[in-house]
Formats: sequence, structure tokens, C-alpha cells
Amino acid sequence: MSTVKEIREAIDAKLDKWEAQATAFQAQFELNKAELIERVEEQKHQLEKIAQRVRDKIDEASGLAEETKAKIRASFEHLQVQLALGVADTRDAYQDWKQKLQSSIAAFEADLDVAIAEEDAALQAEFDALMEAYVKEADALEAEIVAMEAQFNEDKARAKADFEKYKQDVQSKINTYKSELEEKRKVASGKLETLETELSAGATQIKNAFSKLFS
Repeated sequence: MSTVKEIREAIDAKLDKWEAQATAFQAQFELNKAELIERVEEQKHQLEKIAQRVRDKIDEASGLAEETKAKIRASFEHLQVQLALGVADTRDAYQDWKQKLQSSIAAFEADLDVAIAEEDAALQAEFDALMEAYVKEADALEAEIVAMEAQFNEDKARAKADFEKYKQDVQSKINTYKSELEEKRKVASGKLETLETELSAGATQIKNAFSKLFS
């Protein structure tokens, strides 16, 4: 079975992550703060659902040690607590909330890798597909909470006389990049490997442009 890291290194997972990042950044321009919080809450809900399915699948596996199962249950409960907390409304509180949520996700994934390392045959049949779905939702939530940080710098950014000009420029970059991603998904997986550097650079360029806009 593949570890969480190995799943994230697959080209399809990277395409999903880059698309989620571009979409999250784009939403910052199109929605108000209340609507953006709704996006984050919905993605939190999606992650909790898939994480619970992963926990249940591990709990059902007869070949895993009870200690391993107990660790998964405990880390899932901790993740649930963090996911249940509402989005903080000040910059410092948001940073603290985001860090705790990211830490709880990382701890859950570390325990998942322990279960994966035990290589339970009964678990392997369906677990890879389930883990791929989990990684997609976890990366989508990461994209949303990173992009959401802009809301705490937006008032300062909007005071700039050229804000609209740069806003349109970044929006254009995002739209172009999302179109490119869609085209790349149509390419055979073997050829996608050669395009990875180009796509990764594009994602970094958008993130840097977005960060500069809201700084």
C-alpha cells in the first residue's frame, strides 16, 4: 500500500492539489468573507467525512494490531475537535487555529502511515482508493485555509491605489493556469511527468503574486 507521502507524489494528486490552490485563490476575489468562511467549513466537513471512513476501514481490519487501531481512533478524535472549531476572526487567532488544525491533520496522517506499514492484506484491497480520496480532501482544505489568510490583510491591500489593476492581473494568471491544468489532465499520464516542473512553477508564481497582492 502507498503511504500518504507517496500518494501526494503521484501526478494526479499533484494536479488535484494545484487546482484546489488556484480555485481557493480565485474565490478570494469573487466571494465575501462570510461566503469564504462557508467554503472553509464545507471543506472541513468533507475532510471529516472521508477521515471517518478511513478510521472505520482501519477499525474493521482484522490483521492490524489493536494498539494501531487505538492510535488511529485517538488521532481522529483530536482531528474532529480541531475541525469543529470555527474559523478565527483575527489574524493572530487565525494563525493559531490554522497551525493547530494542520498539526492535527499531520498527526492523523502519521498514524495512518503506521497502519499502512503493517501491510494488512485485508485492508489493502480498498484502502488505496480511500486514501487517495482522503488526500484530495485534506489538500483542498489546506488550500482553502492558506488562501483565507488574505482576508486579514485585505483592508491594507485595498488601500493601495493600484489594487484593482494587480487584482485583475492575478485573476488573469489564475484563469490561465486553471485552463492549462485542464489541458494537462487530458495528456497521457506518462507525458504528464515531463510537465510537472512547469506546472509546479506556475502554482508557485500564482501563490507569490497572490501573497504580494495582499501584503
